[in-house]
Amino acid sequence: MKMRQQREQGEKKTPKEIFEEQRGALLCRGGVTEKDCTVGIGKANVYGILTALPFAAAAVLAFLFGGKDAAHILSFGLDCILFAAMLLVSVPVHEGLHALFWALARGSFKGIRFGIVLRYLTPYCACAYPCRRIQYFVGLIAPFVILAVGFTVAACLTGYWAFCAAGAANALLAGGDLFIAFRLLFTKGKYVLDHPERCGFVAFIET
Repeated sequence: MKMRQQREQGEKKTPKEIFEEQRGALLCRGGVTEKDCTVGIGKANVYGILTALPFAAAAVLAFLFGGKDAAHILSFGLDCILFAAMLLVSVPVHEGLHALFWALARGSFKGIRFGIVLRYLTPYCACAYPCRRIQYFVGLIAPFVILAVGFTVAACLTGYWAFCAAGAANALLAGGDLFIAFRLLFTKGKYVLDHPERCGFVAFIET
């Protein structure tokens, strides 16, 4: 009974409480300092778009100059409907890929959570437990590689413009991830911990 009560109490912890608990455990190990690598969600959306624009442009250029002649599989109207459907499905798949690759990298789905920032209508997936840098990086860029790059390759192979549009759109959707990934590449630290309220992570650097 006591163990059950403790488990239920643990389930009631807020993301912020879990973050502080994990942060404290890492700092208590000694020999580490923390570095806050977060920005507000509003700024992250702006920085993300700016980061993603070159990749979206590259997807379009790859299609125009490196793919087959442009082709329509269906009528233009149906093509637009198909593009809208691909874009709509891409949003939950994007977040699911974060969850899947973080779980595969860490060996557990524990601590993976989903949500929506209502103010910006921004869906997200977060990992409440510490990850090694490479684990966090893999989970960050998985949606970009699979969706943005995948659709772009499909566009070049088929000459189908809707795939190109989906690739460029998914590059923009992954803008925040790319922005964080670039920050991670230039940040030292053995472990990183997702921030529960801001966009980004806290790095724990061995001293």
